[in-house]
Amino acid sequence: MIYAIIYLESNEVAEEIAQEFLLNGLAASASIDIDNRFMIVENDKIVKSIHIVLTLQTKALLFSKINNFVAQKLGKNVPVFTLPITHSNDYFYHFLKDNTQPV
Repeated sequence: MIYAIIYLESNEVAEEIAQEFLLNGLAASASIDIDNRFMIVENDKIVKSIHIVLTLQTKALLFSKINNFVAQKLGKNVPVFTLPITHSNDYFYHFLKDNTQPV
């Protein structure tokens, strides 16, 4: 089980693809966080931007499908990464298992 985290520029895009992930069984649930403040260093200067963060709760074995979906729909320059869900209760385990594609 993982959180797949996708950084986006538009709330409308986040809602659209979140629905596609859910309807296609690629995620059991999705959270959209707006106004995520993001900072990096470029040429020795801090560069700030605001992102929309889409977080999917899904199975690790579905990550390549999720990554390919993002690349096809939005391009290869969209940041996508995962964090493991190392522990969960039985409710969450069965919720995730029952609401995603079989692997």
